[in-house]
Amino acid sequence: MAEKNRKNIDGRKKIKELLPHRKPFIFIDDIIEFKKNKKIVATKHVKKGEYFLKGHFPGNPIMPGVLTTEAAVQTGLVFFRMSRSTLSKGRFEYYLLKNTSEFITPIYPGDTMVIEVTPIKILYDILMGHGVVRVRDRIAANIDFIVAMKKK
Repeated sequence: MAEKNRKNIDGRKKIKELLPHRKPFIFIDDIIEFKKNKKIVATKHVKKGEYFLKGHFPGNPIMPGVLTTEAAVQTGLVFFRMSRSTLSKGRFEYYLLKNTSEFITPIYPGDTMVIEVTPIKILYDILMGHGVVRVRDRIAANIDFIVAMKKK
């Protein structure tokens, strides 16, 4: 992303503003690129001390697939709210209606996930999205999802 565009997004602040989640259940750290109605790219740094790595798996910790999926869906929610002015303000609930995930490469502590989400279709309150999670320039997961948002 061009440096001048990067200054327009305070990723961590925007994530907290747009997601209903809070620590320890926010699985994206920063927004590194955003193109309205086109795509969003976010990152998640998988730290060695993450709570979920203690049991998944002892002696061989890897990022759980369900949380990789959650990271892509959270990235999609931020994209959806930033792209739609009617969703940009206020508090919302969201509902994951469907997802299909394909895990290709394990994600280890110390890895940085680069999560790119593009829309397949955007309706008023529904996003059909496609997420690609990369680690070290390799595809780690492909995730297709449908999410709906409802104003609280």
